[in-house]
Amino acid sequence: MKKKFLIFSALILTLSLVSLATVNLTFWNMPFSTGEVGMNYVNWFQQNVKADLPNINVSTYYGPGQYDAMLKAFVVQATTGQPAVIEGLTEQMDTYVKMGLVADLDQYFNS
Repeated sequence: MKKKFLIFSALILTLSLVSLATVNLTFWNMPFSTGEVGMNYVNWFQQNVKADLPNINVSTYYGPGQYDAMLKAFVVQATTGQPAVIEGLTEQMDTYVKMGLVADLDQYFNS
């Protein structure tokens, strides 16, 4: 019992330290990078991310531009973790699936 408590305590301490750490996130988004949605929306997004997710530092680089350029760059560097998230087209989903870049999120919603 004491061993389980020590392991549990170490796990809680580790999770607490991780939750205090700042996480860097790169989010590619074509309408943000091309200006299609306008700076008011981009500014609103940035302000809300800072307010609602204080431990997450979202990069203000939103990718290489148009969807085709984003897809090509993402395919080359996706396994590096940069970007962490991409706003892409559903027509490109087969490429992401074939490369194993789409995560099954069921476990996060079915618990």
